[in-house]
Amino acid sequence: ERLIAEHGRDLHAFLWGVLRNHDQAAEAFQATCRKVLEVGHTARPDTLRGWLFRVGLNEALGLKRRAGTE
Repeated sequence: ERLIAEHGRDLHAFLWGVLRNHDQAAEAFQATCRKVLEVGHTARPDTLRGWLFRVGLNEALGLKRRAGTE
């Protein structure tokens, strides 16, 4: 929760920049939050911000791929 509280606004802006769609950015943000709650404890403390943005990027790219196949 602390990680999202500290970096959530920047992460959401980053996801919007990647996806250029508010609904998809919100969906990727939620998926990223889920991952943080599930496996965030496994990330190294000194790289948490980078890990968070990498997870967000992976979620955003996954959405783009799925949208492209539909």
